Amino acid sequence: MRRLISGPVIFIDHHMNTLRIYTDEAGSMPLRDDDGPFVVASVAVRGVHPEITSVEGRPRWLCTKLVELGAFANCSLVRPCAGYGLSIGKKLEKMDVMARATRLMTGANAQYLTQNGLQQRYVIYSHCMQDVVQGPILRAVSSFPVEHVEIYLDEMTMAPGTRRLLRTHVRSMNRNLVATIERLQALSPSHAASLRANLRFDEIRVAWSNEEESGAAKDGLRLAHYLASLTYHDLVHARSDLSDSMTQCGYQNYIRDITPQLVRPISQETIARWEQNSGLSEPEI
Repeated sequence: MRRLISGPVIFIDHHMNTLRIYTDEAGSMPLRDDDGPFVVASVAVRGVHPEITSVEGRPRWLCTKLVELGAFANCSLVRPCAGYGLSIGKKLEKMDVMARATRLMTGANAQYLTQNGLQQRYVIYSHCMQDVVQGPILRAVSSFPVEHVEIYLDEMTMAPGTRRLLRTHVRSMNRNLVATIERLQALSPSHAASLRANLRFDEIRVAWSNEEESGAAKDGLRLAHYLASLTYHDLVHARSDLSDSMTQCGYQNYIRDITPQLVRPISQETIARWEQNSGLSEPEI
């Protein structure tokens, strides 16, 4: 597969082998044990942008609309629990120190930082967003050749450097997708070969909802909004209105709790690479 790029471009309707992914979120990015849940949702369709003539906004309406569109649906969520705040706080602080030290020592990655370093909360959003974007791509290439991928993100208040970093993370999905397929090789060589054959896109294009090229994506973004909001509502009120409707409509395993992955310490491989590049020792945090 060739390289992935992203940038603010005018999207052109291609053929049916285009995968369009719309994302939205609900809740606040949590930093403490007693913060509420945070949900990032994606709705992905093959071909043209969806058009919605009327909106009810209830779980059954949403599920019916997703089925009509043949849409892929994914939710990535973070649910704080005892010890979450301490774990995520240490990880984000270490990431911030490492990023600022890299800028100081080598000048690298300066374009991704604010004057004060990382916008730490957006690390949580970035993890969730990448998770809900990879999911529909892998499901799509299990079904048909994917030659174009377009991602539409809900506009958020973030620094320009944070936005650039998010685009870079999208590009890194190239390695992640290939690695996932390679792990399947030993289990199912024929399935892995089929996935590789269907991964045909040269680029992933990204736009935010307030950018001009996202005008035609408004209804897809609306569906992602309802998926995120209704999932969040169920979590907060300990209900299953949406999940019951989703199951009845054939949507199963569409929710993934990534809290354990999020609070996992920075890998030793990453730290070793940072030590080599910066000439410094691992921060004691």
